[in-house]
Amino acid sequence: GSIIRSILCVEIADSRRSEISNSSFSGDVGVSIVNSSENAVTGSVFSTATGIEVFASELNLIGGNNLSSSERGIALDGSMENEILENSISGSRVAGVILIDSEKNAIIDNSALNCGIGIRLKDSGENRIDGNLLEENEVAGLRLEGSTDNDISGNLLRKNDEGLILSL
Repeated sequence: GSIIRSILCVEIADSRRSEISNSSFSGDVGVSIVNSSENAVTGSVFSTATGIEVFASELNLIGGNNLSSSERGIALDGSMENEILENSISGSRVAGVILIDSEKNAIIDNSALNCGIGIRLKDSGENRIDGNLLEENEVAGLRLEGSTDNDISGNLLRKNDEGLILSL
């Protein structure tokens, strides 16, 4: 495993089939994936402001990571068909997982503890949110804003200020 400390630790841009695993990151952004597909970020530890951010990218795997973030754990923007699986996220002031304008992603078997919002979707649709533990989040376990046609099942929302918030 590698230990990487920087403002932007790793950027994957315009790339396919890159793999990052068993690494440790500290700094502002751990991994940034931009306009890329079929990449994997697995089994790593993040102590960053934003753990993993994904922009305009598809078919990426983010799995089995431990993220202690001050702002956002995992953030997708304009991205589709990504898998966010079995990550442990804590202490993210904005959200453990946030999707903005993103479609057909799978958020499965993650935990988001002591975040502002456990999982937040804004203007995102056709995502699958299943089997997540969303606990002790300050605002809500799950918040959907302007998001439709999402499949939400089997999540445990416990000890959040609000369990689920739906808004236009």
